Amino acid sequence: MDTKKVLIHGTGFFQHKLLSAVSMDRKCIVVDTEQELLNSYKNEMSNLEVLKGDLTSIPTWKKLNLPMISHIILSIQDYDMLHEVLRITRDEMKLQIPILVLLYKRTDNLEELGKFNVKIINPLDINIELITGIIDKNYIRPLNIGLGEGEIVEVLIIRRSHMIHRKLTHFKSSRWKVVVAYRDSQIIFPDNDFMLEIGDRIVIVGEPKAVANIVQNLTTGMYEFPLEYGSNCAVLVDDLEEKYIDEISFFESMIKTKKLVVYGKCEELELKKADVKSLCRGANGGYSLDIKSYKEIVNAKDVGIIVTPVKDKFNVFDLKIRYLFRYSKVPILLTRGKSPYEEIVVSLNGSDPDRLLETSSELASFLSIKLRYIFVTRPDELMSQVDEENLQMINDIISNFESVTNLKLKFDVLKGNPVRESLKSIDANISTLLIISSNSNENISLFSAHVPYYLAAKSRVSVLVLPSEY
Repeated sequence: MDTKKVLIHGTGFFQHKLLSAVSMDRKCIVVDTEQELLNSYKNEMSNLEVLKGDLTSIPTWKKLNLPMISHIILSIQDYDMLHEVLRITRDEMKLQIPILVLLYKRTDNLEELGKFNVKIINPLDINIELITGIIDKNYIRPLNIGLGEGEIVEVLIIRRSHMIHRKLTHFKSSRWKVVVAYRDSQIIFPDNDFMLEIGDRIVIVGEPKAVANIVQNLTTGMYEFPLEYGSNCAVLVDDLEEKYIDEISFFESMIKTKKLVVYGKCEELELKKADVKSLCRGANGGYSLDIKSYKEIVNAKDVGIIVTPVKDKFNVFDLKIRYLFRYSKVPILLTRGKSPYEEIVVSLNGSDPDRLLETSSELASFLSIKLRYIFVTRPDELMSQVDEENLQMINDIISNFESVTNLKLKFDVLKGNPVRESLKSIDANISTLLIISSNSNENISLFSAHVPYYLAAKSRVSVLVLPSEY
């Protein structure tokens, strides 16, 4: 049975190199109007057929044995001619085989060409991306795999950061993951206990924006909260008194979001038009308005953090806050309108203490303010073995983080009720940001000890809630 052939258009320099490579393993047909070049190709390559002709002409197509063609590679740079060849291929010849289009210049008509179900490749872009990635950025983003939008990246770790010497289990995310690592010329398929080291080359797969932020961290050592989650700061328009506007503007100016997006129902945006205008005046990278409820915002595109004003003590059955705690996959700032912050207090009575350490230390560095960690355990007479193990685990996490970052953390262990003792430890005379983490799988009710939620409800300070997936 005859082997199917690859049809290649053109006899230029790149086509010549491509033919030399492809024809080593596959039979090829090259079509061009230059008979002399066609003859030289045929004399040079034994696995090659040539045809003098013009692919915009149907008679040329009729000279080909179409059922025996497996792929078509086109390098026509004139848009009108390329469009006509694709039309003939798909509509007249009814061929549904893969078509690769090599374009050396950018065009605004890619969407129109895409209707013919073709793969468009710019060889120059591929080589430029490869070279600049290796030289300037120490990463490679393949353009001819997947979507080619940065969802797959190979990166060389060259800087110390909070991700180095930490188990991958501490970086669980639904938005990105490390799938392969290369160390000492060995390929490793990492499990949760694998720890990254400087000099490792790893392959990361995930949402392009999340992957880009992780690459930034691994190549520069900088962590840019909250870009790991998304680029926009989303503000829910429920209550926009001046004190809330001041705190939101202050907070948004200190983090790395790209744009402020104000969400609310149509009548809310209209009624609070002056407040919205005042809020957006100081936005980092511009702003926009969107009509969405708090239930829709948790699935809004490219949101990195959700901000919503709350009263000093909100009802523990508040439907909006409970919904955000339960379904948000990004951080939530519950603002009580108290800024600028003089201290950050972090409650380690919750899930994912590692994430709390990383984010709080970065924010404290951004804001140049005091940072304090607290953990509340049972009184000595009520301590169980599990309580002792949990306390030891927290101590180990603190020690490990200090050794990795060369930071000395202020850490207080308190005894008693975790909500009551945590709130008592917060100085009411200064402006404080309380940071907690919350697991969406934990129920919020009168019969469950959801410490982070009750801390958020009963405190009188602003609260940053970090989501946890385990």
